[in-house]
Amino acid sequence: MTVFVSLRSQTTAGPVHDAQVYEGRAGQANMKPRTADWLSREAAGKDVLFATHGFNVNQQKGVNSLGRLGERLAAAAPAYPEYFIGVLWPGDWWIPAINYPGEASDAVHSGRKLAEFCNANLDAARSLSFVSHSLGARVILGAIARLKRRARVACVTAAAADFDCLDRQCAAARENCDLVVNLASSKDRVLKYAYPAGDLLSDIFGDDDSPFARALGLGGPKRPYAANVDAYQIPDDDGHDHGDYLPPSGETEIPGKWNRASKFMVRAFRGERPFWQ
Repeated sequence: MTVFVSLRSQTTAGPVHDAQVYEGRAGQANMKPRTADWLSREAAGKDVLFATHGFNVNQQKGVNSLGRLGERLAAAAPAYPEYFIGVLWPGDWWIPAINYPGEASDAVHSGRKLAEFCNANLDAARSLSFVSHSLGARVILGAIARLKRRARVACVTAAAADFDCLDRQCAAARENCDLVVNLASSKDRVLKYAYPAGDLLSDIFGDDDSPFARALGLGGPKRPYAANVDAYQIPDDDGHDHGDYLPPSGETEIPGKWNRASKFMVRAFRGERPFWQ
């Protein structure tokens, strides 16, 4: 079973909701409600890893993908205590893609709600770390910026955020985190072709980043890097595309490039260098 913190009000689309706790399993629709107090006790004294998905992922797809990532972490658990939590947020709509311009604000709002939950319920955890894919970077960076404690690791992959966001828009998150690890691929077609247009429309809808800037998940962060930023660029020969980072979100698990990317996330969380190998 995987623990999930859901910021969703509906299984598809809908507004951001206050955090709710569930237990669920990849490939299964039914989830068991749990209380925040229960999670506080479960996570006490443990290194907690929050992981979240990106844009255009409904609740079941999020459960499938993040549940499989949690299973991978549990299957190779080291001697010290770890605790995985999948974060579900409403970055989808009934008609795919056309809602993208408004989803940056939902991601930021979700980050605020996640921070509120952590501040209220996870004081007893030994540490808090975060992993994201795509627009989920805005969720976790928004949360870290508002934590009342320092985050240990933030691992952002295929980030649908501006390449200079760690120095500008999300600087408060970087400053409140021991280590920010970025994984990018220049072969990411979504970030190369769709992100510039979508980001411009997001700015029209009120986002506060820079229009026409390249994506953080395409070519990495702006140089020079801050002392607590570690950037990895996937070799072009690997042909790593936008969907090659998290486990599959369908009904069944299939092999793919995501295996190597998910190992990178786990190694970054555990501090096992080199993270990409």
